[in-house]
Amino acid sequence: RAAVDQTVELVKELDPRVAGFANAVMRRATREARSRIDELPEDSPVLLSHPLWLAQMWRQALGPDEAVALMRADNEPAESALRANELRTTRDDLLPALAERGANARPAPGLPEGIVVDGPFDAHGSDLFERGLLMPQSRGSMLAGRIVDPQPGERVLDMCGAPGAKTTHLAALMRGQGQVVAVEENTARAAELEANAARLGAVIVEVRRADARVPVDPGGFDRVLLDAPCSDLGTLQSRPDARWRKGPAQVRELAALQRELLEAAAAQVRAGGAVVYSVCTISPDEGPRQVESFLDDHPELDLERDPVQLLPHRDATDGFFIARIRHR
Repeated sequence: RAAVDQTVELVKELDPRVAGFANAVMRRATREARSRIDELPEDSPVLLSHPLWLAQMWRQALGPDEAVALMRADNEPAESALRANELRTTRDDLLPALAERGANARPAPGLPEGIVVDGPFDAHGSDLFERGLLMPQSRGSMLAGRIVDPQPGERVLDMCGAPGAKTTHLAALMRGQGQVVAVEENTARAAELEANAARLGAVIVEVRRADARVPVDPGGFDRVLLDAPCSDLGTLQSRPDARWRKGPAQVRELAALQRELLEAAAAQVRAGGAVVYSVCTISPDEGPRQVESFLDDHPELDLERDPVQLLPHRDATDGFFIARIRHR
């Protein structure tokens, strides 16, 4: 109603004689639009605020019921999760400290370092953040580090390191022993990565400013994490605008980039080592099809286990695809 009234007032300023006609047209259009919306089925992408191409892709990949549940979940607030930085504290010690600061925090299931916060809490503004005791990080993101499973003393590559949540998680899982080489081409993002590593006490992290498509040390790493640039379609709870900024053309472009990065990853892992490919999206071309096509061209590589596809409506965290690939 307010939009109609404002439009009519603007028309009056231009020509008062047609204000009545404009008012009638606007009100009829409003009534008809409301009527058409009422006629839409409950599972319509329009009512669920998703572009048609995305709804169709998910219906084909997941089935209609799962796709509708996913789209509904995308319109809910994202889970708030933190990682206890085990280079400086433990989850058991951090939980009471969070409670003292008003956070309704609880252990994240299946992740010894993971914490879920129910309700508001300014993690970045907390002294616990400044002291390097915690890192905001989704459970899906933490799972990627867990699947890498880096061991103390190993040499590990994080190909797309910034802003550093996964990089510093790898360092913590290694108990600060060994080396994590983190690649980031953008100067500002590389500086952010270095700052986070310093804050969290991840002294084994070495940041390289470079194009991740160009190998930094062929065959030189025990494990490689490729958390590749992607369409972000698994993070629509926290990035709702991504559904409107991305389309099929962008997915194709990103899939091509991911393939280049996978080639670089394979070139840098030693025989017997592992590559973990992860993307925070729910897209067959960036997930299962990407890995299947890549492995078809690399007989020296095998899937070590079934890939993981996290879904927000089922797993209550970001949608991640994670595959662990073994170099024979």
